[in-house]
Amino acid sequence: MKCPLEFGEDKYRTIEEARVTGLLLLHGWADEVRSGGRAQAERQVRAALDRFVALGLPYRKSANGERLFDPVEAVNFLRWACVQHGDHTLTDHCLPTAHRLVLEAQGDGTRHPPPSPESLGAQRYCVRILRMFNLENRPAQERLRLRLPRAIEGPELDDVETTFLPPAGLEVDVVSAPARLDALIRCPVQKETTIGLTTTFTARPFAPAGTGAILDRAEVELYTRPSEGLIRVSNRIRTLASALTRGQGSTWMMLRQFWNFMLDELSCGAVHYDQLDPEQPLDWVLDHGWYDCQLGSALLCALCRARGIPARLVSGYFLHPAAPAV
Repeated sequence: MKCPLEFGEDKYRTIEEARVTGLLLLHGWADEVRSGGRAQAERQVRAALDRFVALGLPYRKSANGERLFDPVEAVNFLRWACVQHGDHTLTDHCLPTAHRLVLEAQGDGTRHPPPSPESLGAQRYCVRILRMFNLENRPAQERLRLRLPRAIEGPELDDVETTFLPPAGLEVDVVSAPARLDALIRCPVQKETTIGLTTTFTARPFAPAGTGAILDRAEVELYTRPSEGLIRVSNRIRTLASALTRGQGSTWMMLRQFWNFMLDELSCGAVHYDQLDPEQPLDWVLDHGWYDCQLGSALLCALCRARGIPARLVSGYFLHPAAPAV
């Protein structure tokens, strides 16, 4: 595991310690907060943050002397501290919390293994998303398009009702499209604005088709394209895919080689997307050894496509009241 400080920069260390503490609470102390033990949980988080600083987690100081952190760096350092220094925050708090939340979201926090999707009934959800945009480098009155994710209706999700939450004090035109909602505004003088939406919908369990499903020619062409969003099959990706699967004849074994590479050679954490090259976004992952869930999925898809294996990226939100940021 590469040290996350290798791609850290002072310009990202701008978030107050109290907000970083809140982020870490979500990662590892959600149960304690829900049960009324927030004060003790915050003491444990602050103690963990002090340990990370002693191990080398950098920070800046504000004008009033408050510590300012990069939340991406802090989350990744938590993982690195476990592997490299034996810190128990990840194993004693974060992993057990994630495990419990997943089980609870499936209707029963005690079942091992979780129930199959087919056994679960439909549920009605209400999700509120707020997205803050930093417009510091945009000239005043520039025409901007700000984007929010929007629920996609289908057999697994319907009865969608969406209410747009406009930015305060600004005129806005709203454009809706499949999977997204765009707000067209003029850049405000204060250089920061927040838009949001509230969506209610009914979700139903979905069991994917069996492994014996046969794709038609159009589907194969679609899911083996060398360029689609973050999925970019560059020469570097092709070379890596060939090296990883040398001597492997079956699709299953090639997939296992790709999966083992992801687990053995790379680390899952958080990423600053402004550091990515839009033309070759996956090169950053290979250079730095870190990916988030979206970049990791894109890399796995790219490796598959490089070997002619159809693959696509599917994304979504984990809906749990105690994990609003996932």
